[in-house]
Amino acid sequence: MATRDSARDFPFVEPPKRWKTSLWIEHEPGSRRWVGGPDAAAFRQWMDELQEALPGNLIPLTWVADYVGVSRESVTRRVEAGRLTVFIFEFEEAIRSVFKRTRRTRTRQRFEFLALSECRAWREDVWNRYDVDESEKKKRR
Repeated sequence: MATRDSARDFPFVEPPKRWKTSLWIEHEPGSRRWVGGPDAAAFRQWMDELQEALPGNLIPLTWVADYVGVSRESVTRRVEAGRLTVFIFEFEEAIRSVFKRTRRTRTRQRFEFLALSECRAWREDVWNRYDVDESEKKKRR
């Protein structure tokens, strides 16, 4: 389930196997982002497959900064650099112009999850870098 990045020895998780060849799940090149969409039926399937592949190993993106003990900007930079795996689902809705001629879609709601095991490993790296002593680690866990 988890692979190691040879350069950093970091425990990256793998997405569900079906997603690698899926037409409705996009993998952004050069990143570890997996994006799904657009409706409730697809969301249920997306969530079931994600929970099956990573049972109990998901954390919402908005919680990661507090969990690791870093800024939100640090989380964003790390995700954009491809150093964290993020699973995104975007609900889309159709929009028509005033005259009902042009039709386009927009994102109505977005869910973003990261692997908890990657966040734990990052937190350990941060604590080791700043030499947090063991008694302080136990208090913060």
